Amino acid sequence: MKSSSRKLNIAIVAGRFPVFSETFVLAHITDLINQGHQVDIYALEKGDQAEHKQFAQYQYSQKVVYLDAYIKANKVYSQYRREIIKLIFTHPLFVLPRLPLFFKFGFYNAAVALIKGKLFLKKRYDVVHCHFGPVANEMLFLMEIFPKTKLVTTFHGQDLSRIFSFEREGFYQKLFAKGDLFLPISRHFQQ
Repeated sequence: MKSSSRKLNIAIVAGRFPVFSETFVLAHITDLINQGHQVDIYALEKGDQAEHKQFAQYQYSQKVVYLDAYIKANKVYSQYRREIIKLIFTHPLFVLPRLPLFFKFGFYNAAVALIKGKLFLKKRYDVVHCHFGPVANEMLFLMEIFPKTKLVTTFHGQDLSRIFSFEREGFYQKLFAKGDLFLPISRHFQQ
């Protein structure tokens, strides 16, 4: 991959991390780091394997944030309410302009989005790159919170073929409307 002169702040988001059969995610992260980009790793949940050489060499276990664990720690409705009130006082410029999200998505969904979004406050990302379409769907809330951040989605195959056997039609409609770049792994899926 050709190195650009501008170094970017990039959030890589995977469904599960690390997963031994998905070494392409590790390779992607490692390549970006080697190019000098600042890369943070987020995963919806913890993967099953951590024995890949790069995982240990780059100390990825210390760099990954597991979103499911973060949300589960705050999963009681009253805790969401307390967390949002705390966010209003600690980050008013972040929360107050986003209050319409509560009317648009309902309290629970907006609260979860803002609580997860708080994790992304520490850094302003140039790019949020999601591996797999369902992961990108899950991260669409970031586009509501940080509209200037670019959302890139890499489709790896099953998320464009097999997924429609158990998901509703239009599953990616919002993603295709709000995403900035879509990278299928083959020309077949590109069409």
